[in-house]
Amino acid sequence: MGTPPKSRNQKQKSAKPKAPPFRFICPPEVGQPKKPKWLPDAIKPLGPFRFQTDAEALAAGAEYVDGKTRFPISAEAAPRLVTGIALRFNTDAYFDARAPRIKDIYSELSELSDAINKLSSRLGILNDVTLHELRAREDMALFYGEEVIPNMNLALTNELPRPENETCAPETQTWQDRLAALSRHTEFTKRRLRWERERQGRSASDKGGATNMLKTALGPPKWGLVIDCLTIFDAFKPGEATGHGEGPFHDFVAEVFEFATGKESSTAGVAEWVKRLVPPYHQLKRVQAEISDIFASMAKLEEGTEISTATGQKRWVELKKRLDVLQPRQLALSERCWPHVRLSKL
Repeated sequence: MGTPPKSRNQKQKSAKPKAPPFRFICPPEVGQPKKPKWLPDAIKPLGPFRFQTDAEALAAGAEYVDGKTRFPISAEAAPRLVTGIALRFNTDAYFDARAPRIKDIYSELSELSDAINKLSSRLGILNDVTLHELRAREDMALFYGEEVIPNMNLALTNELPRPENETCAPETQTWQDRLAALSRHTEFTKRRLRWERERQGRSASDKGGATNMLKTALGPPKWGLVIDCLTIFDAFKPGEATGHGEGPFHDFVAEVFEFATGKESSTAGVAEWVKRLVPPYHQLKRVQAEISDIFASMAKLEEGTEISTATGQKRWVELKKRLDVLQPRQLALSERCWPHVRLSKL
């Protein structure tokens, strides 16, 4: 007897289901902190609080301001701030697990271009009778009524190819013109993406690794968690954050992580980001403060009469030399704090 035939399941392995298209929509329950009862523990490292309410803090000028980011430094604000960090981290982690890689974008653009070109080619070989029927506006209205006309307008049926026996002037734009333009646009988009990656010192192609389009644009979620925690901790405890694994800032990050995810932080990988970010963050703050003072001094010199004196000019040159030293240092430290941005390449 021969061997029994293989079943269909044995002959063919089931195809891997295609992931749904990425969307910037996170289910609300995903973003919510998983252990809300741990919020007091997450806030505790920020205390003791000098001001209990936002109004008290604002009245005393106790407010953190950095560009568009501003908040009162108070016990009332602390729960909002920590909850905001948790929401952002959980949302970022959800997106990060689903975000496309650059090779996925390249592939999708190529597939789109192929589909566009196929449609354009198909339109080009339609026979004249089919084209006549597709463009038969009066016949369609007679059959369906005037309500069909808006759909024909939306479909741009007047821009479909004309039968060759029609002697009317050709349309200024045709479906094929639009499709050709859209196909070119997909290629322009791919070129722009490659150029942007090369400009940032990244490989234009996708050479693997745990990355995706969001990581390169917005940074890893755990980086975002630590930099958010550092910003808030430094506002409440200026200069007290340290990069070692047993300090109060590390404890704060661990508590926020556990509040956000409901998981133990010991294996979360956030400690490495604490070590990497805290030292350059403090250095950057000092450099930025000195640069701000220099600009203020230069503006004061330029506003008064001292700039026209030898002493004033000498002072201005000294300030400019110091500024020339500090600005590259500011850029280098910023890149260490925001490593995904590649500021020096922009």
